[in-house]
Amino acid sequence: GVYRGKRLVQGEGRKGHEAGGEVPEGGCLSRLSRHPPVRRRPDTAGLLAALAAGDLAGVARRMYNVFEDVLPERRGAEVQRIKNALVQQGALGASMSGTGSTVFGLFDREEAARRAYELLQESYRDTFLARSLEKMV
Repeated sequence: GVYRGKRLVQGEGRKGHEAGGEVPEGGCLSRLSRHPPVRRRPDTAGLLAALAAGDLAGVARRMYNVFEDVLPERRGAEVQRIKNALVQQGALGASMSGTGSTVFGLFDREEAARRAYELLQESYRDTFLARSLEKMV
């Protein structure tokens, strides 16, 4: 990923099939427009403040993706299963990126992240372990 032009992560993993498959952006956008009004929105200002302060737990608490609410039922259940597995392995928080190409967890301990990586790669060929390269301020 990139934040203000800085490379944030280096990773390792296996590439192949996307976990759960990507939902085309147009599909999510049209579902969102037909869905009842969004009841919850991300706390972007709070997330950016936590990021600037180096508060990883604060970032994790504020992660939210409105597109998760409009995923097809089967895909939404799969995203939730992956998020639950990440948190059960020690992630401070987990979320879906964009319109569903990835699900990620934020960890403050490498051994917990590695456990989650090893667990999830048993079921998902596109499983990666990444770490930040520099402080994001």
